[in-house]
Formats: sequence, C-alpha cells, structure tokens
Amino acid sequence: MTEALTLKDLELSARTHNVLLYLGARTIDDVCRFTPEKLLEEPNFGRKSLMEIQEVLAMHDRALGDLPDLTPAELVAQMDLSRFNAGQIARLWHEAHANIETMEKQLKESAPYATAKAILDEIDKIATKMLEDSGASSINTPFGTIHTVGKTTARIMDPDLFKGFLNTVPDPWPYVDLKANMTACRSRLDEEKAPVPGVELTTYRRLSITAPKAPMKRLDNVE
Repeated sequence: MTEALTLKDLELSARTHNVLLYLGARTIDDVCRFTPEKLLEEPNFGRKSLMEIQEVLAMHDRALGDLPDLTPAELVAQMDLSRFNAGQIARLWHEAHANIETMEKQLKESAPYATAKAILDEIDKIATKMLEDSGASSINTPFGTIHTVGKTTARIMDPDLFKGFLNTVPDPWPYVDLKANMTACRSRLDEEKAPVPGVELTTYRRLSITAPKAPMKRLDNVE
C-alpha cells in the first residue's frame, strides 16, 4: 500500500532526503503533512527540492498538505532522538540552536515586535517620570503596581586595598564569597556608613509593573 512507503522508498536526492529526515519524516505520510510554505522555511531547502518532492508525490497520487501537520511534541516523538548517536545529537543541537537564533532575529526584526518594544520603551520613560514627580516609591493602579526594581553589583577596583581590608575584619568570608559579597558590602555601607575599601558598588534600577492581584473568593457556609 502507498501508506507503507518509507522515505527511502521515495528515492529522493540526498539533500532533499536529509532535510526531510531532519524534520522527522520517515514515511510518505509524514512528507504529506508538510506544506510547501513550511518546507521553504528550511535553510537548506529550495524550489528545486520542492519541485522534486511534488513530482515524486504525484507519482503516488499524493500531494503536500493532504494530511494534517503534527504538533511539535508529536514531531519530536516521531524523530525518536534516543536512537541518535553522540555525533548526530551534537549536530542536531547546533542546528536547533541556529534555527532558534534565526527565528528570534526574524521576530525582533518584525513590525509587531518593533512596535511592542517601542511602546514598552516609551512607557518606561513615562512611568519613571510619574514616580519621580510623585516622590513615591510605587503607584498602585487597578492593573498593577508601578515601581522600580534595583540590582546592585560589587566590583573590586583596587585588589591590594581590598586585601588589606580583609586582614582587618574578623570574618572576611562574606566579602569574598561570590554569592554574598555584594550583600556584605552593601550591608557595611548601610550600617557603618563606610564603603568597603577597594570595592565599587553600582546599582541599576529598572521599571516594573506587577500583575494585579486576583480578587479573593468569598467563602460561604464556612463553620
């Protein structure tokens, strides 16, 4: 039966066969799930390969798009990545990342993305000015709370001066632990009103608007 034909049975050129194999196609039915538009999105697939597939499918009274496409999860399951060797896994990993980078670049270059980004940039300016003009740390609205979020980093500017400071404190570990040094340096500045010698603290603030809280449900007949 035609439905039993495998990808190898179609006797396609190596380039076309490899692209379809990469996309998870194993049978003629799998090939028929693709549309011409979908195939032409692939970097190594051109009009010549498309015509080749269409001609081969026509020989079996089949055509692209005559079966519904698979979901991403179904497609990955069909590929059965567990049977791939280490080299194939490594190659597929790089190809998948390259595809993601290409699609992310295309998304960022699209008009809807650029418009949304421009809106957020303008909102950032306007909302930040609202906070500055009001003198408040936050502004509550029915649609969320407007506020800023700060992130502080600690950077050693003078290693010798910093080492000398470490010799003067009973417990120097919090200052040298990469996960705690920023907190320790900021705590010293807040509590002793003195910065850690040789260390520069930098705080970056960005606008944030928290999601509105969901209304509490009323519980009736609670004893």
